[in-house]
Amino acid sequence: MSKIGQPHWLGTANQFRFNPLTGEKVQVSTERLLRTWGGEVSARSTKKNAEYLPDCPFCPGNIRESGEKAPTELSEYPYAFVNDSAALKPPAEGEAQASYRDDTGIYQAETAHGVCEVIIHHLRHDLTLATIEREHAVKVLKLWANRYKELGERPYINYVNIFENFLFGSSMRHPHNQLWASSLVSPIQEKILSNIAAYKEKTGKHLIQTIAEEELKQQERVVFENGDFVAVVPFWAVWPFEMIILPRKPKNSLLDLNESELLNFTDAYVLAIEKLNALFVGDCPYSSGLYQAPTNGGDYDGVMYLMFRPPVLHDIRTMKWMVGYELMSMSQRDLTPEVAAFFLRNPDGWG
Repeated sequence: MSKIGQPHWLGTANQFRFNPLTGEKVQVSTERLLRTWGGEVSARSTKKNAEYLPDCPFCPGNIRESGEKAPTELSEYPYAFVNDSAALKPPAEGEAQASYRDDTGIYQAETAHGVCEVIIHHLRHDLTLATIEREHAVKVLKLWANRYKELGERPYINYVNIFENFLFGSSMRHPHNQLWASSLVSPIQEKILSNIAAYKEKTGKHLIQTIAEEELKQQERVVFENGDFVAVVPFWAVWPFEMIILPRKPKNSLLDLNESELLNFTDAYVLAIEKLNALFVGDCPYSSGLYQAPTNGGDYDGVMYLMFRPPVLHDIRTMKWMVGYELMSMSQRDLTPEVAAFFLRNPDGWG
């Protein structure tokens, strides 16, 4: 593994690493992975997933809480519908956004508007984006792009969040993801966008593509690459086997991808899941999030990338919980990102 321009202590010493996207730091504590583990270990499931479940509201022909029936023909998938338990709802006709601020200025609030949708990928309950036909997976991402465009054109929508929770924070196993289109560009997203813009103003370069170029030079944290994208464990990764998928050329959203690029992006998304599944010998839980340009009419340049955050620690049965120090002080990880990338590339070596 190349160690271009890196001091030897990056591989062994306790350290703080800087995240140029968020401006935050993460603590790396390399000796903690060796500690005796007497904590939670979940039972590994040996149950085979069924193709159809009568009590799953997303399975074909079944009735959701809204009274709507799930489609029964594969040609009708993927499809989107408004979440029956939406966290955000559109404003009523003529309703303006209301705000509150008390005399001290300490207590502030504003009404939240938006749209929450569920996107069902396939009629079979037992499949995932990594196991459905690749052509069908591309259709799922095309639907993401269409929903991003349509919802983003609504005047009360400023950011379209597209994410997938698989066996982690998800109430249903059926292959699906969510889309929360919000009136707010979140504080995390604002920090990332601000840092990307500041880097461009200072250097004349795109931060995302500079990271991709440096990772390809160093190779130490690269998990895989194709003609348009590179997947790495970030130098500043928080979760043990976190991955970030970066476009080689500046992109703002899925709408900027041509057919070939969309296929390569789909391939990268699927391969990231396959790498996790190979390492942990089974369906690995994860949360993925697609960062794209806000839809508020601002001037953005090269802000698109994808994040995978699997909550696993030692093995698929041991979850990584953000508790204690991580909750109250700062994010902390045990193994270095370089080691995590090595094992994602070489799953047979993970013992």
